[in-house]
Amino acid sequence: MENPTAHRVLLVNPETLDDLKNQEAKMWIEDILGFKPKPKGATMQAFIASKIVMAEAMDELTFKETIKGLSTSGEVNREGYHVVYPGNYHSWSPKKAFDESHRLVNEEEKEMCSPIAEPDPS
Repeated sequence: MENPTAHRVLLVNPETLDDLKNQEAKMWIEDILGFKPKPKGATMQAFIASKIVMAEAMDELTFKETIKGLSTSGEVNREGYHVVYPGNYHSWSPKKAFDESHRLVNEEEKEMCSPIAEPDPS
């Protein structure tokens, strides 16, 4: 008799997902991953990133004008964040994407981390 609480595990290499014959399994895997993997032979791979970054709320046009020094005439503005990565790399992230993938470092974590340097304004 099969254990009703047992779970079946399907191990699949995302690079060979297009080789799966079972369409239902294929859709289930895509749902779990949250995206449709690239076809066999593609060069993209999945990674999990974990970094401590500095960030401040900043709309996209302000970022382009003040941080990157670009002209933004006629562009549509979006809410988001100015993000500074280790190595002083400055980037901009849309609010939704940032909010879904970042959280504030709490006081206890601050004590465990090496000091987070303020970004160099250059």
